[in-house]
Amino acid sequence: MNDKLWTKNFIIDILINFLLYVIFYQLMLWSTKFAIITWHASISKAGLASGIFIIGALSARVITGHVIDVMGRKRLLLAGAGLYLVILPLYFTVSSLTGFFLIRCLHGAAYGITATAASTIIGVIVPAQRRGEGIGYYALGNTLASAIGPFLGITLCNSGNYFLNLYVCLCLAVVTFLLSVAIHAPEHTCTYAEKSRIETNPHRQFFIHTNPSYLIYIFAVRYRLFHCSQLYRCLHGYLGTSYSRQSFFSDLRRYLLFQPSSDWVFYGSSRR
Repeated sequence: MNDKLWTKNFIIDILINFLLYVIFYQLMLWSTKFAIITWHASISKAGLASGIFIIGALSARVITGHVIDVMGRKRLLLAGAGLYLVILPLYFTVSSLTGFFLIRCLHGAAYGITATAASTIIGVIVPAQRRGEGIGYYALGNTLASAIGPFLGITLCNSGNYFLNLYVCLCLAVVTFLLSVAIHAPEHTCTYAEKSRIETNPHRQFFIHTNPSYLIYIFAVRYRLFHCSQLYRCLHGYLGTSYSRQSFFSDLRRYLLFQPSSDWVFYGSSRR
């Protein structure tokens, strides 16, 4: 059995992940200062310019994680890395704060696609018996990037040339794209049933078959539905009659596993 960890593809994927996060952290700090200096944005709007990137990233992750095995891992990696690179020059042309928000959101979506594809690939190329070790090395890139990215962002901003950050990020994004071209990603062959399930109703089927507990979080936190009976009625109406009470409590337990601080859910459960 081949248990070699440090293969060419493993090293390339670690580098892709590392460079993605360096650009992410570098522009996270740069965007706030750029918005304040260029458009005299308030602190709250400058914070939004930074944070809206995450909104785009989260939205893309939800969609990409659902369709990646159908569309192809490397294809989505290339699409995300290419989009991540192509959007960067748009920062030079933006003329309004609203346009800056839009570019930041789109750039976040490109980041989300690329990061999801890279994470999926690492799970496939790492030998099963060394998966914990491999994922640990992979995640180490995030830690290093969280130190290097902000350092570059602050240092280059202090030089007085705010576009210097973008030139550096452009170079890093080009390297990221070239690495995405070089990597070999084993693909998953979807069955006809898997493709049909996605094509029939992607939004609903995603939550039924993948992660309905995410809806529990949405209804609970966003709409303040704190009791189990309220949550079940909402999910039953949203997902349809195929979503049973037994499925609901199974998803609720899964949600509690990742959200142990949600005392209100325990209260709701105890009333059953």
